Amino acid sequence: MISRLLCGTGLIIITLLTIYYSTWGPFRPFFAFGFVFLVGLVLWEFYQLTIAKGYDPLDKIGILTGMAYILSLFLIDQTPWLPFLVLGLSLFWSYSYCMVKGENPLADLSVTYFGLFYCAIPLGFIVLIDQSLTDARLWLLYVIGVTKLTDMGAFFGGWALGKHPLAPHLSPKKTVEGAIAGLITAVIASVILGSWLPLNIIPALILGLIIGGLAQFGDAAESMLKRDAGIKDSNRLPGLGGLLVIVDSLVFTLPLVYIYIKIVE
Repeated sequence: MISRLLCGTGLIIITLLTIYYSTWGPFRPFFAFGFVFLVGLVLWEFYQLTIAKGYDPLDKIGILTGMAYILSLFLIDQTPWLPFLVLGLSLFWSYSYCMVKGENPLADLSVTYFGLFYCAIPLGFIVLIDQSLTDARLWLLYVIGVTKLTDMGAFFGGWALGKHPLAPHLSPKKTVEGAIAGLITAVIASVILGSWLPLNIIPALILGLIIGGLAQFGDAAESMLKRDAGIKDSNRLPGLGGLLVIVDSLVFTLPLVYIYIKIVE
């Protein structure tokens, strides 16, 4: 518990500082390359799960593609076609490699590109939000804040009140009480953080409820993958277990908030 609190608090502080300075010119390259490196690590963790399961992903191609895709999003204003070019060249590279050396191309390609669509592309919405809005920092703080507060609410709610298992085949520690606490926390956080944005009370309530549900769905999805691979932690961060655990809920909530922003615009 202490390790989880200390590590989680440290990551929150780093995240807040990073978002605050993300639009500052001199810090911009560090933000871009730091985020590219982070996505590369998340993909590496994902491919370790698939290797433990017995697959043979094209992990180097997948990691390089994910990092190049994120980097291309930072240049999307000048070259809007670049992300599509990155994915297209990656497919050509992967197919060519499998034609020459691949023994199980269907499984290898499927696992490789599932990693990209599960990790890199959803996380890329952080860049899209950051690039497209004048109040991008507030929106990023909103979606990350509501999502991670949902995780905390579900964790502490389950720890203090949990009695009824929610999905024991996925995670024996997830409880109905924890899920309800997570939803309540999400709605409260959405209303409070949404007051910084042009977000009225009704949309804030609805968004909070949906984000709370998707965040917990993402957490359950990552638990399912780890359990299938027979791995408890995808990495060794004190009390947290890995970067994939930290971003598992964001991969579902980031696209939702970006779509909402575009619809409202």
